[in-house]
Amino acid sequence: DTGADNVGLVDQELLAMADDSAEIATEGSWTATADLFLRTPATTAPGDYTARMTLSLFE
Repeated sequence: DTGADNVGLVDQELLAMADDSAEIATEGSWTATADLFLRTPATTAPGDYTARMTLSLFE
């Protein structure tokens, strides 16, 4: 792909934000989803790969 958004997750990325957590606290839970794609060079060996995504919650 080409274009300004063709950078991937290269560092810390903000995927979701709740401006006022007190407003949603009564819900008891909150869900965020994202469509993430792993793109690799054609020379990458086939196989099973793993990744870790860290979710940080700040109040």
